Amino acid sequence: MILNHKGAAVPPALPRDDRTADFPRSGWIDAALVWTSFLLYSAVAAPVPALNEPHYLAKARHFWQPGWCAGDMFLESVDAHVVFFGTLGWFTTWCSLPVTAWIGRVVSLAVLAGGWTTLARRLTALPWAGLVSAWLFLTLQTIGNWSGEWVVGGVESM
Repeated sequence: MILNHKGAAVPPALPRDDRTADFPRSGWIDAALVWTSFLLYSAVAAPVPALNEPHYLAKARHFWQPGWCAGDMFLESVDAHVVFFGTLGWFTTWCSLPVTAWIGRVVSLAVLAGGWTTLARRLTALPWAGLVSAWLFLTLQTIGNWSGEWVVGGVESM
């Protein structure tokens, strides 16, 4: 029996949960591999500019630089994706549209990979569950019409 500094009995420590014991190390490796998988798939399946990227990125640039293509009916239409235009459009003032698309893909797929691996670790204790489930998802996205292009594809899905 262990006693504290006042002489009271201290309950025994709870057993350590092996799923979270090494999470910072293996969790980051798993997330990095999932992120790399998503980026590679995005580059191959939806090369820049992917479907809808020219439209959304042009609207984002026009949001930050209203004089760019002034008078265009599409670009001057109502901004339905203000958060997208406000966050990613800022990069169009410094970078080309293809570079901005890659910046958006890198950031959004990193967030997706982090959430994906965290969810996988919460659901199962199997090692590499996040990576295996991500590959399964990408395989299903490749062979079927599951609207997966809105998950891993162009930056317009962000």
